[in-house]
Amino acid sequence: MRTRAAVLIVDEKARQVLLISSVTGDHKYTVIPGGSVAANQDARTVVVERVQTELGLDIAQDAIDWLGEFDYQGNPQICFVTSYAKTTPRLTPGTCAQAAHWVSFNELEHTLDYLPAVVDAFFQSIVVLP
Repeated sequence: MRTRAAVLIVDEKARQVLLISSVTGDHKYTVIPGGSVAANQDARTVVVERVQTELGLDIAQDAIDWLGEFDYQGNPQICFVTSYAKTTPRLTPGTCAQAAHWVSFNELEHTLDYLPAVVDAFFQSIVVLP
């Protein structure tokens, strides 16, 4: 069993969320930024570190709000949310931000391989469909 923590980075004005695309073998997939949480780690700390490494963004732990928890393929998932406006770009060696891309709120369910109910409910609460 592997616990994963992730954070939705939301640009409310542009109505978009920042995601990461990756390839493993022949499988291409898109995920919410985050990473594995070891037994002795705090989930918020993991999210802050992964956002710095994966996206080149600095974010304070108190700028991340807990969104909910869910199970994915037998593994616990912890999900947080924050506003892009609360992040600070930081270009450093080793940042792999080229895999990051913005996805509109309305396209989210078609972009992720799996859309957790807690994430879907969050976007349903802030998206007003025409």
